[in-house]
Amino acid sequence: MVKKLMRSFFVYIVIGCLLFSYGAQTAFAAGYSSYIGENSLTSAEQAVVVPLSEFTSADGSSYLNKIDDKPVVYTSETDTVTWYVDVPVAGVYQMELTYYTVKGKGDSIVRQLQIDGELPFDEAASIRLQRMYTNGEIAIAENGDELRPQQLEQPGWSTVRLTDSSGYIGEPFSFSLEAGKHSISLVSIRETMAVGALRFVPKATTVCYAEIEKDLENGATNIQPFLIEGEAATLKSDMTMYPLSNQSSYHVSPSDPSTIRLNTIGGEKWKTVGQWLEWEFDVEYSGYYCIRVKAQQTFNMGQPSYRRLYIDGVVPFSEADCVRFEAEEWDVTTLGGTQEPWLFYLEKGPHTLRMEVTLGELRELIVQVGDSMDNLSRIYREILAEVGHDADPNRDYKLDESI
Repeated sequence: MVKKLMRSFFVYIVIGCLLFSYGAQTAFAAGYSSYIGENSLTSAEQAVVVPLSEFTSADGSSYLNKIDDKPVVYTSETDTVTWYVDVPVAGVYQMELTYYTVKGKGDSIVRQLQIDGELPFDEAASIRLQRMYTNGEIAIAENGDELRPQQLEQPGWSTVRLTDSSGYIGEPFSFSLEAGKHSISLVSIRETMAVGALRFVPKATTVCYAEIEKDLENGATNIQPFLIEGEAATLKSDMTMYPLSNQSSYHVSPSDPSTIRLNTIGGEKWKTVGQWLEWEFDVEYSGYYCIRVKAQQTFNMGQPSYRRLYIDGVVPFSEADCVRFEAEEWDVTTLGGTQEPWLFYLEKGPHTLRMEVTLGELRELIVQVGDSMDNLSRIYREILAEVGHDADPNRDYKLDESI
């Protein structure tokens, strides 16, 4: 068993609140639930690659090209691009998309997904794909204050499994495909992008931490703790998540009593499901590390905020899908708890850490509340259809029988 006294690294970061909305999106989750409920196929075991070059463009504005010597299909913001694929074995698949964020208008990319010319479920009508941004150079004013850096779009590759933009569905979409030929269409709703690969892959499975912990070996004892400053995020999904100055506590670093120092990131700008921040770091010694995050959560008073944790682009275990933060004052949160912290094995060399906003433990509750509101609205409409806008107080409408 790994010694519990392990070295750790710290990330100073402001944890923002979550954004909850109950509108028409609650009906979307029911659409996907119905689709999954009607599915009788078993999970696929092999991936199916969609031939990239076999596509049609509805208006002719999309075309085949190359980026970094890799073939891509440029898709405009007005076109519908359709690919054709032969599925050898019927089963349940998830869709993996590799895309390149070509420079556009600075908004997130939105596509509608159609399979065989139809929406498989309502959520597929609007799938949001994130751009990437980075900080420009931090300038110093004449009085020594640090000035907010310009936010620069960072074109680059991303590989994602298509998922629900609202966050109500806690895993990537699953698609039920019969054996045979199928068409896959991406209908442009907003922004251009270059598609590098489309694959139908088996459903992702993630083990729990207890399974990983059983296989942990004694860690290296000569590893050194190291620090990552939160405001130095390498990449982000939104240009509004720029470094901020917080002088409310001496616990925040760097700090200066007389000048402004940009020493935090996130806050109210980091609250929408799907937004993420990513840090690159180098590990000097291979070994097991725990992660401690200095954070303050004052934007969602009385409720925690949740983040999904990625190490090198992967959620390492199921518990990391829902990391809870609730400190209302600046405090250090040890991931997994101070008594039994989660341990992460990191090889010497470069790594990435990403934290993404998620609904976490509140997701099921929010979906239940949304479904209840939909049911109340349905009952109200049925009552209105029976009694009209001007109900007769002397008439028994027998609503218990008609509704």
